[in-house]
Amino acid sequence: MAIAVKGLLLVGIATVLQVTDSSCIWGNNSGSCFKSNLTDVPEDISANILYLDLNLNNIKSLNSIHFIKLQNLVKLAIVSSGVTNIEQDTFNTMTSLEELRLSDNLIRSIQPGTFHGLDKLRKFHLSANQLSYIYPETFSYLKTLEELDLSENSIEAINSTNFQGLHSLQILDLRHNKIEKISSDNFEDLSHLQFLYLSHNAIKELEAGSFHRADYLNVLDLSWNSLEQLSNDIFEGLHSLTKLRLDSNGIVAVPKDTFHEMSSLVDLDLSNNSIQILTPGTFKNLNKLIVLELSENKLKSLQDGTFQGLTKLNFLNLAHNSIMSLDQGAFEGLQGHTSTHYNGLKINMEGNEMEQISPISFKDIKFINTINFANNLIRSIDKGAFKGLERLRRLYLDNNNIETLAANTFKHLSNLDLLSISGANIHKIEDRAFDGLDFLSKLVLEDNNIKALTPETLAGLPSLKILSLMNNSVSNVDPSAFRSSENLYSVNLEDNKFEIIHKDTFKSLSGVSELYLANNLIHTLEEGAFNGLYRLESLSLDNNRLEILEIGAFDDLHNVTDISFVNNSIRSLKPRVFKTLGGLNSLSLEGNLIESVEPDVFEGLSGLWYLNLSRNKIRSIIQGSFHGLKSIYVINLKENSLSKLQEGVFCGADELNILVLRNNTISSIHPRAFEGIKEIKGIDLKFNDIENLHEDTFMEVKDLIHLSLSYNRLKELNHNTFRGLSNLTVLSLDNNKIPALQVDVFKGLNNLEILNLSSNPISELQTKLFADLEDLEYLDISGCKLTYLSPSTFISSPKLERLNLARNNLRSLELSVVQPLERLSQLLLHGNFLECNCELEAVWYWSRERKVTTALDSEGEPTCRGPEELKWGMLEDITCSREKDFSPGERAVVLVGTLVNAVEMVILLSIFLLVP
Repeated sequence: MAIAVKGLLLVGIATVLQVTDSSCIWGNNSGSCFKSNLTDVPEDISANILYLDLNLNNIKSLNSIHFIKLQNLVKLAIVSSGVTNIEQDTFNTMTSLEELRLSDNLIRSIQPGTFHGLDKLRKFHLSANQLSYIYPETFSYLKTLEELDLSENSIEAINSTNFQGLHSLQILDLRHNKIEKISSDNFEDLSHLQFLYLSHNAIKELEAGSFHRADYLNVLDLSWNSLEQLSNDIFEGLHSLTKLRLDSNGIVAVPKDTFHEMSSLVDLDLSNNSIQILTPGTFKNLNKLIVLELSENKLKSLQDGTFQGLTKLNFLNLAHNSIMSLDQGAFEGLQGHTSTHYNGLKINMEGNEMEQISPISFKDIKFINTINFANNLIRSIDKGAFKGLERLRRLYLDNNNIETLAANTFKHLSNLDLLSISGANIHKIEDRAFDGLDFLSKLVLEDNNIKALTPETLAGLPSLKILSLMNNSVSNVDPSAFRSSENLYSVNLEDNKFEIIHKDTFKSLSGVSELYLANNLIHTLEEGAFNGLYRLESLSLDNNRLEILEIGAFDDLHNVTDISFVNNSIRSLKPRVFKTLGGLNSLSLEGNLIESVEPDVFEGLSGLWYLNLSRNKIRSIIQGSFHGLKSIYVINLKENSLSKLQEGVFCGADELNILVLRNNTISSIHPRAFEGIKEIKGIDLKFNDIENLHEDTFMEVKDLIHLSLSYNRLKELNHNTFRGLSNLTVLSLDNNKIPALQVDVFKGLNNLEILNLSSNPISELQTKLFADLEDLEYLDISGCKLTYLSPSTFISSPKLERLNLARNNLRSLELSVVQPLERLSQLLLHGNFLECNCELEAVWYWSRERKVTTALDSEGEPTCRGPEELKWGMLEDITCSREKDFSPGERAVVLVGTLVNAVEMVILLSIFLLVP
């Protein structure tokens, strides 16, 4: 039997060593040697392999011997592997190869004939190498090649012989090289080329007829070069081209007939050049063009007929030029069109130098959607300026200098849906300024200097739904100001100058559901301030100067669900001040100066779900304070000045689920403080001054799931402190002053999953302390004063997954303490005074075998003290001379640990047979 076992052991070791020697992974028809530190191509690759990955290695040279057996290989990738040399005929036998990737290497040159034999190659990537020159006929053997990527090299020139014979090539990528000139014969053999990428080179010259044989070319990218001149015949023959990029060059002018043969062009990009003038008729033959990019040039004006012939154009970008004026016929010929993908012409004139919008003829544009005149110098808008734009849907005039909006300014824009004139220095809006905007649904007038709203200011806006006047100087609103806007549902008046909200101010806003009044100077809400707002759902009064809330101020707000008074100066709340708000769901009074909550303050709020009283000065709450809150779910009282919780203080909040009391100065809790809130699921008492808890404190809250008592001054926990909390799953007791825990303090907490006892002066854990914690998954006892753990400490918590014993006074840890924890995935021991003994070595091997995490990124591995301090990962170097120090189980673990890197599971079985 012993001989058989020894034989099995030797065979097992041999098998494992064979697997360990190989750093590649092999499948039936594929192999991966990804990031395997190879310096050469493996010799024993199966001839049946179809796909081979040799990426991220250190293979400096390739020759024919490497691939002589790989006639069936279809795809080969040797990316980022430091290849500097490819010998001739390297791929001579690889007649089945279809894809070859040699990107991101150090290849400086390739000799003709190198790729001989690649009869079926379709994709070839040589990007990100150091090629500066391409020898004639380098690729001439690649008759089936469809895609060639030579981007990110240092190629300085190309000639007619470079791509000779590549009749099947469809994609050629030469981006990010140093090419300075394109000659007429460079691509003449590429009769089936569809995509040609030449961006980010140094091209200064395109010879006439450079692309005359490219009958099938679909995309041509010449962006980010040094072109300054374009001749009439450089794009001759490009009848199939749909996309042309000439952006980011130095082009000064575009000759009239430059694009005359591009009848299929859909997308033309001339942005970021130095074009100063566009000759009328330049685009006349581009009747399929949809996108024309002319932004960031030096255009100063647009002449009549500039865009003649662009009947399908749907996006015209003229942003960030120096255009000061538009001829009356500047946009003549533009029609726009609508379809599944397009909803009309969009013209972007943002960031120019226009001072005035004069009458312009838009009469021929059948389908126009958007015009953007933002960030110009516009001072005035002439009457009739928008004549012919009856179909316009969106108009942007932001960031101009329009001081006055004259009457009937927009009367021709009968179908306009959105009008934005923010940051335009508007001081005055004349009566009937918006007359004629019958279908306008959104009006944005933010960041201006508007001071008042009169009955005629918003006249003529029957369809208006959203109005934003944020950041103006409005201090008063006429009660009839909104009378003609019956469909308004959102009004934003934040950041204005309101001081008093008078009675009936918003009475004409009967349909509004959102009203924003934050960041004003409001100190008074008169009785009836919100009269007429029958449909209001959300009201924001944050960051004002309110000191008192008057009874009757909210009488008509029967449908409001959300009111916020954050960061005011409210000192007290009158009883029943919210009595008419029966539908209110959320009330936030955070950041005020409230000192007490008197009985019946919240009377009538039967539907309130969330109450936020945090960051006030509340010193006391008494029984009846929350009377009437029949539906309350969350009460937030954090960051107040509460020092005690009296009997029945939360009575009336029958449905309360979450109670936040953190960051107060609570030192005393009445045994019946939580009486009446039987539905409570979470109580947060973190950061208080609690020293003692009565054994009946939590008697009434048997459904409690989460309890936090962290950062208090608790010194003792009674064995009945948590009595009845059988549903508790999270208990935080960290950062207190608890020196010891009674053996039955956690008795009955059968559902507890997370327990935090860290940062207490606990020096000992009773043997059966966790006896009832069968579901415990996370236990933190770090930062205590533990010196020893009994083998039976955690025996009743088999589900424990994470155990933190860091920063204690442990000198050792027996394997028997953690060995029963089969689910343990994290064991933290750093910051102890561990001694490098055999007991600890057994724990180390056990943790490695079980793949238990023993370090955090912020803390690092634990260390032990011996002759010199050892890192946790070096415990395997400890020499345990006394075998008797180990129990049979420990001996087995250590033996397994020493062999685990060399043998597989079959060997482990053999070893255990040898253990007595």
